[in-house]
Amino acid sequence: METNHTEGETAFRVRDRRDAFRKALALSDTNDIIIITGKGSEESIVENGEKHPFNDKREIQRLVTGDDR
Repeated sequence: METNHTEGETAFRVRDRRDAFRKALALSDTNDIIIITGKGSEESIVENGEKHPFNDKREIQRLVTGDDR
């Protein structure tokens, strides 16, 4: 499949989910729509072999409201 995206310019690989959310928000404009897929209603994420509480909706809300930790 042919693509018009160049990695690092119009497409990005971000391994940390929270950092990916930050990147998407930083690149977005007021009327843009950001689609987050993959974890849905899951309440945890495994990082370095350990399970940690994580919820996409709550993380995005924290970032948007400025309550980023």
